[in-house]
Amino acid sequence: MITQLPRWQHCTVSLLLLGLLVALIYVALVLPALSSRQKLNDRVEDLEFQVERFKDTENQIALLQKQQITLKKNYPNKEYFLPEKSQALAAADLQTQIKVLVESNGGELVSTHAIESQDSELHRKVTIKVLMQSDMETLQKVFYELAVNRPLLFTDNIMIQKRRRTTGRQERDAAHLQVRFDVTGYIYQSQG
Repeated sequence: MITQLPRWQHCTVSLLLLGLLVALIYVALVLPALSSRQKLNDRVEDLEFQVERFKDTENQIALLQKQQITLKKNYPNKEYFLPEKSQALAAADLQTQIKVLVESNGGELVSTHAIESQDSELHRKVTIKVLMQSDMETLQKVFYELAVNRPLLFTDNIMIQKRRRTTGRQERDAAHLQVRFDVTGYIYQSQG
């Protein structure tokens, strides 16, 4: 049995069904499309931000490369480095320099020997262990000469001991010192 509704109820039910249909279409089609579009917009903004960040990084890299080229062109004289190309030759030359330096200032060079070093640094390192005997004044002169001359030499692991020297009467010579230290220099190595 179908009953007829009055016209105003029929219009109301029809409008409600139409509104429900529009709401369903909105929820089923429009909302997912809007949500998807918002996600795409967010992703585009994120990618644009990353592109800007990478452009800044790229500009920084370009600037650093220019600075590197400038520094290579204006690199300090190689006078600060040991002139030899091999560590063995540099060690031998450095041992000779130390011998001349100690003996010309009145000290006695007891021994020197080269220390093998790893090439983990920018320039190859040459280190010599030195054992010498001298008085305090000679020691000061030797360390001063090592500090101010070229090539640059660095002293390290300094150990100073007062030694007793005996004469026929068993007297102490208070000025006699035994000194151990390392001297390090570097061989210039271009990084291409």
